[in-house]
Amino acid sequence: MYCFEKPSEVQTWKVYLAPIGMIMSILCLTFLILLHFSTKKLLNLQGYCFLCYSISLLLAYVGFFVSFKYSKQMNNMHCVFNALFSQFTLHAAFFWLSVMCFDIWRVIRSSVKLIPLAVILEKDKQKFLLYASFAFGCPLVIVLVTLLMQSLPNKATKGLIVPGFGEESCWFAGELAQFLYFYLAIATLIALSLCILGHVTYMLRQAEPGMGCCLRKSKGPRAFNRKHLSLFRQRLMIFVLMAICWSAEVLSLWIPPKDAWVVTDLLNTLQGVFVFIIFLLSKQKRQLVKERLHKIFKKTKKTLQKTNSNTESTAGSTEQSQREMANALWDTSVLRRPERSLARKESSEKRAQQERSPARKESSEKGVQQEGSLARKESSEKRVQRERSPTRRETSQKGVQREKSPAKKESNEKGVQREKSPAKKESSEKGVQREKSPARKESREKGEFLSRKERSKEKGVQREKSPARKESSKKRVQRERSPARRETSQKGVQREKSPAKKESSEKGVQREKSPARKESSEKGVQQEGSLARKESSEKGVQREGRLARKESSKKRVQRERSPATKESSEKRVQRERSPARKESSEKRVQREKSPARKESSEKRVQRERVQR
Repeated sequence: MYCFEKPSEVQTWKVYLAPIGMIMSILCLTFLILLHFSTKKLLNLQGYCFLCYSISLLLAYVGFFVSFKYSKQMNNMHCVFNALFSQFTLHAAFFWLSVMCFDIWRVIRSSVKLIPLAVILEKDKQKFLLYASFAFGCPLVIVLVTLLMQSLPNKATKGLIVPGFGEESCWFAGELAQFLYFYLAIATLIALSLCILGHVTYMLRQAEPGMGCCLRKSKGPRAFNRKHLSLFRQRLMIFVLMAICWSAEVLSLWIPPKDAWVVTDLLNTLQGVFVFIIFLLSKQKRQLVKERLHKIFKKTKKTLQKTNSNTESTAGSTEQSQREMANALWDTSVLRRPERSLARKESSEKRAQQERSPARKESSEKGVQQEGSLARKESSEKRVQRERSPTRRETSQKGVQREKSPAKKESNEKGVQREKSPAKKESSEKGVQREKSPARKESREKGEFLSRKERSKEKGVQREKSPARKESSKKRVQRERSPARRETSQKGVQREKSPAKKESSEKGVQREKSPARKESSEKGVQQEGSLARKESSEKGVQREGRLARKESSKKRVQRERSPATKESSEKRVQRERSPARKESSEKRVQREKSPARKESSEKRVQRERVQR
């Protein structure tokens, strides 16, 4: 937990408007990236460089948005990772900007010298690999150096400037660290690209008298291409934009007040929007965007027309399938008209009663609704085809003959007699009684519900997976990784290694080895072995297991989670970090190390020995 000053009205407006600007920049940059991936005309060497620049700038905005909105909810590890990620991506964006400036300088320099374009534009893949290794390798080296300085212990970094991620926020702690690890590389890259673009303007000024013939739209290999001039203007505008915004960001660190620089900070969040506008200033790029959007609209229209035609065709096919089903059922009813036995008549009467029941009507209505689905329609069509097949007709005729045979009639009569027999009735009544018995009900309940042990296991798993338990574990991890806890642990280690602590431990070892201490320990062992001591220990165990102890623990947990205890803990941390507290601790250490304190401690030890 960190304590922050109350922001002013201008800062509150910045807090509300900065995320909106970042989201607008992210949307514009994503559109540019998708446009480059979808159009082949933009995928040349300059297009790949601009694509890498926009990707790195997009990722930088994503990192800054995450740290701006969720820095208070992050732990130390996520905070360090987000800071390193945003540092790498923003440095990569500036390195790619300098690479684009160098590439346009190379092309214009060679074209001013009337070198053929085929020679200028050859081996683009190898050049892009060199550019990518430079633009991504240098930021990677800077990030590794910052990570090394962040992970070193405090003893090794005494007198050095450390990044300090997670101490004040998810960014660099202090203006010197921010300038050294972040703004120094940006300033050098801005100065380098300024020199490159200045030399390009100087070359174009010198070549101005003889550029009239070169600027014509000639088809020869030695024509000075107008695309390079438009690319030069584009790179120059992006460089001016980045230089103004980030120079203002650097100046806001050293020139107060901070409220005067809020406008430049908000403009800095809209860099992606300005880059998108600069990209659309050229007519060729605007035409490419129009063509691409026109193709997308055409594809959407075609897909909508296909879906409408499919729905109409499915509606017509359902009507045809219903007609075919009715005809097939009529044919099968005509073929199957055998002379039915008594049992067959009784079963038909029962079936008719069941079909007239309200439950059967509801089920039939549901079946009609299900048959209206596409899958049921297809299955019905296949079933009609099977019914009309010659093999199916032969099997149906054979079945009719079997039903009319005397053997089938005898078997039907025997089945009817068995069902009407008294033995069958008794067995059915016994089955009904078994189903209604209390033992059967108990067995069902046992089968449906779990035992107590299994319930307790499931409840324990649910508690472990609950969001409250996860939040408590995250808070405990954050407390362990907090700088206050680190400082206390380091102080404890220093106290353990101090000479005063070593002397006290040696004196304690000598006391333990003394004969008086051995006699007292033997007496204590004898006393603990007595029955009275055992009874008192058992009573203490019983007291700890009571409900009063549980209630007190619950109250203590509630007090620890209350906002009053959090405020008191924050105040205690501030007191421990205050210079007055540090001075008092140093004075106490000096007193303990003083010779007068040592003599008094030795005298106290001798008195205790005499008393024993």
